[in-house]
Amino acid sequence: MRYTVDMNGTDAEHFNVVDTFTNTTVGTNLDAEGAQDMVERRNADFKEASDLAERIGRFVNAIPRQEDAFVAAMGREHRTLQQNFTRLCRAWFEHLAELKPGEYDLRNQGSVEMAKAIVKTDAWLKAGLPYV
Repeated sequence: MRYTVDMNGTDAEHFNVVDTFTNTTVGTNLDAEGAQDMVERRNADFKEASDLAERIGRFVNAIPRQEDAFVAAMGREHRTLQQNFTRLCRAWFEHLAELKPGEYDLRNQGSVEMAKAIVKTDAWLKAGLPYV
Protein backbone atom coordinates (compact mmCIF):
# COMPACT_ATOMS: atom_id res chain seq x y z
CA MET A 1 0.00 0.00 0.00
CA ARG A 2 1.54 3.29 -1.08
CA TYR A 3 -0.77 5.81 0.60
CA THR A 4 -1.77 5.73 4.27
CA VAL A 5 -3.70 7.83 6.74
CA ASP A 6 -1.44 9.63 9.20
CA MET A 7 -3.01 9.26 12.63
CA ASN A 8 -0.53 11.70 14.12
CA GLY A 9 -2.39 14.80 13.04
CA THR A 10 -2.92 17.87 15.16
CA ASP A 11 -6.00 16.38 16.79
CA ALA A 12 -8.13 13.25 16.82
CA GLU A 13 -10.58 14.59 14.22
CA HIS A 14 -8.19 15.70 11.48
CA PHE A 15 -5.91 13.45 9.46
CA ASN A 16 -3.26 13.65 6.80
CA VAL A 17 -2.66 11.34 3.87
CA VAL A 18 0.97 10.34 3.33
CA ASP A 19 2.73 8.93 0.26
CA THR A 20 4.92 6.28 1.88
CA PHE A 21 7.18 6.05 -1.21
CA THR A 22 8.25 9.69 -1.03
CA ASN A 23 7.33 10.35 2.61
CA THR A 24 5.37 13.42 1.55
CA THR A 25 1.96 14.57 2.73
CA VAL A 26 -0.55 14.66 -0.12
CA GLY A 27 -3.68 15.53 1.85
CA THR A 28 -4.00 17.56 5.03
CA ASN A 29 -6.55 18.38 7.67
CA LEU A 30 -9.10 15.82 6.42
CA ASP A 31 -11.87 14.19 8.37
CA ALA A 32 -11.57 10.43 8.85
CA GLU A 33 -13.92 9.57 5.97
CA GLY A 34 -12.28 12.01 3.56
CA ALA A 35 -8.81 10.73 4.42
CA GLN A 36 -9.86 7.12 3.97
CA ASP A 37 -11.54 7.93 0.63
CA MET A 38 -8.39 9.66 -0.60
CA VAL A 39 -6.21 6.73 0.46
CA GLU A 40 -8.46 4.20 -1.26
CA ARG A 41 -8.68 6.26 -4.47
CA ARG A 42 -4.93 6.93 -4.65
CA ASN A 43 -4.02 3.32 -3.86
CA ALA A 44 -6.44 2.09 -6.54
CA ASP A 45 -4.90 4.51 -9.07
CA PHE A 46 -1.40 3.38 -8.09
CA LYS A 47 -2.40 -0.29 -8.45
CA GLU A 48 -3.80 0.39 -11.90
CA ALA A 49 -0.62 2.23 -12.93
CA SER A 50 1.56 -0.56 -11.52
CA ASP A 51 -0.45 -3.20 -13.38
CA LEU A 52 -0.11 -1.23 -16.61
CA ALA A 53 3.65 -0.82 -16.14
CA GLU A 54 3.92 -4.59 -15.63
CA ARG A 55 1.87 -5.30 -18.80
CA ILE A 56 3.98 -2.86 -20.82
CA GLY A 57 7.13 -4.52 -19.44
CA ARG A 58 5.88 -7.95 -20.53
CA PHE A 59 4.94 -6.56 -23.97
CA VAL A 60 8.33 -5.00 -24.69
CA ASN A 61 10.17 -8.05 -23.30
CA ALA A 62 8.17 -10.91 -24.79
CA ILE A 63 7.35 -9.44 -28.18
CA PRO A 64 10.50 -7.67 -29.39
CA ARG A 65 10.29 -5.44 -32.40
CA GLN A 66 6.58 -4.78 -32.13
CA GLU A 67 7.16 -1.03 -31.98
CA ASP A 68 5.64 -0.58 -35.44
CA ALA A 69 2.42 -2.36 -34.44
CA PHE A 70 2.13 -0.32 -31.26
CA VAL A 71 2.85 2.96 -33.06
CA ALA A 72 0.25 2.11 -35.72
CA ALA A 73 -2.34 1.31 -33.03
CA MET A 74 -1.56 4.47 -31.05
CA GLY A 75 -1.78 6.44 -34.28
CA ARG A 76 -5.44 5.41 -34.54
CA GLU A 77 -6.29 6.58 -31.04
CA HIS A 78 -8.07 9.87 -30.36
CA ARG A 79 -5.77 12.88 -30.70
CA THR A 80 -6.24 13.83 -27.04
CA LEU A 81 -5.18 10.32 -25.99
CA GLN A 82 -2.12 10.65 -28.21
CA GLN A 83 -1.26 13.92 -26.47
CA ASN A 84 -1.73 12.29 -23.05
CA PHE A 85 0.48 9.37 -24.07
CA THR A 86 3.15 11.87 -25.12
CA ARG A 87 2.87 13.42 -21.65
CA LEU A 88 3.49 9.98 -20.15
CA CYS A 89 6.54 9.47 -22.38
CA ARG A 90 7.82 12.92 -21.46
CA ALA A 91 7.48 12.13 -17.74
CA TRP A 92 9.39 8.87 -18.28
CA PHE A 93 12.22 10.65 -20.10
CA GLU A 94 12.41 13.27 -17.36
CA HIS A 95 12.57 10.51 -14.75
CA LEU A 96 15.43 8.81 -16.59
CA ALA A 97 17.26 12.12 -17.04
CA GLU A 98 17.20 12.74 -13.27
CA LEU A 99 18.84 9.40 -12.39
CA LYS A 100 22.28 9.65 -10.85
CA PRO A 101 25.15 7.19 -11.24
CA GLY A 102 24.38 4.13 -9.17
CA GLU A 103 20.64 4.45 -9.85
CA TYR A 104 21.05 2.74 -13.23
CA ASP A 105 23.41 0.19 -14.76
CA LEU A 106 24.61 -1.02 -18.16
CA ARG A 107 21.18 -2.52 -18.97
CA ASN A 108 19.52 0.90 -19.15
CA GLN A 109 22.51 3.23 -19.43
CA GLY A 110 21.73 3.98 -23.09
CA SER A 111 18.19 5.03 -22.17
CA VAL A 112 19.45 7.27 -19.39
CA GLU A 113 22.10 8.89 -21.58
CA MET A 114 19.61 9.45 -24.40
CA ALA A 115 17.08 10.99 -21.99
CA LYS A 116 19.71 13.26 -20.45
CA ALA A 117 20.68 14.52 -23.91
CA ILE A 118 17.10 15.00 -25.11
CA VAL A 119 15.83 16.95 -22.11
CA LYS A 120 18.64 19.48 -22.55
CA THR A 121 17.59 20.44 -26.09
CA ASP A 122 15.83 23.71 -26.88
CA ALA A 123 12.96 21.81 -28.47
CA TRP A 124 12.37 19.86 -25.25
CA LEU A 125 12.57 22.93 -23.06
CA LYS A 126 10.19 24.93 -25.26
CA ALA A 127 7.72 22.18 -26.11
CA GLY A 128 4.37 22.49 -24.39
CA LEU A 129 1.69 19.84 -24.24
CA PRO A 130 -1.50 21.76 -23.52
CA TYR A 131 -4.84 20.14 -22.88
CA VAL A 132 -7.06 21.12 -25.79
